[in-house]
Amino acid sequence: MVMPMTTTLVAKHLPLQKRARAIGLLMATLSVSFLIGAPVISYISDIGGWRLAFLVYALPFPLLGLLLDFKGLPQESESEQTSTSKRSLADGYKGVLSNRSAVVCLLGNALSSATFAGITLYSISFYRQHFLVSKGMATYFMIGASLSYTVGALISSRFVNKLGRKPVTSISAFLTGVFIFFFTFAPNLWLSIGLTLAGCLFAGMRVTANVSLTIEQVPEFRGTVMSISAASANMGSALGSGLGGLALLWFNYEAVGPSLGLLGLASAIIVHLFAVDPTRELL
Repeated sequence: MVMPMTTTLVAKHLPLQKRARAIGLLMATLSVSFLIGAPVISYISDIGGWRLAFLVYALPFPLLGLLLDFKGLPQESESEQTSTSKRSLADGYKGVLSNRSAVVCLLGNALSSATFAGITLYSISFYRQHFLVSKGMATYFMIGASLSYTVGALISSRFVNKLGRKPVTSISAFLTGVFIFFFTFAPNLWLSIGLTLAGCLFAGMRVTANVSLTIEQVPEFRGTVMSISAASANMGSALGSGLGGLALLWFNYEAVGPSLGLLGLASAIIVHLFAVDPTRELL
């Protein structure tokens, strides 16, 4: 719930040229929070259990975020509140789902999110079983994957402002699909890790570019379109986990990469052919 509202506020209060950079920072913080939070919570839990982890880490930071929101976010004027209240939820969904380009962006987001599930859900178990890596080595890989994703999310804004939202979205989705397609076919561990890290890099670039593109589709219903976009990403992850699991059960790990990588390629093609960037003429 928080991220759709945050990206909506970014589009509302920042000029067009600065939005991609702000969105990149938001997407990067998700990866960084996982990178830092997971080991910290694990360490605190080992010392004092889950209650201590909640009191020391999980509770203070949301409260700090709430305080910063009250202090830093601008207040809506009465005219803005009146305008928003006149729009029903049904109007928002109708406005978004009747826009072909917005629907294409949502579908592309779901398919590419399914592709990224190949890394987040199956890469560690693949390395553990196929290359017999240790748990410690697997932990280092997850750190590297998070860092690659973070870098991709941050640098994406540079390409978005130079090349446009749509090209960066489709190209990064395509490259993510290519790297995921081949990572289970690599003949050695280091090549496979290199492919997955490259996939994480372009997945980070794609998510920043995709959010930057999607949020401009239906400006009058930005909150609705971003809420649906978040839901489409979750549905895509569920699709990827299910499809990858079936591929693993029926054909082994060699089928996981191609089955999910193809979804990324499909995402790139759909966005390239049917999505429209409403901001292209404004830049």
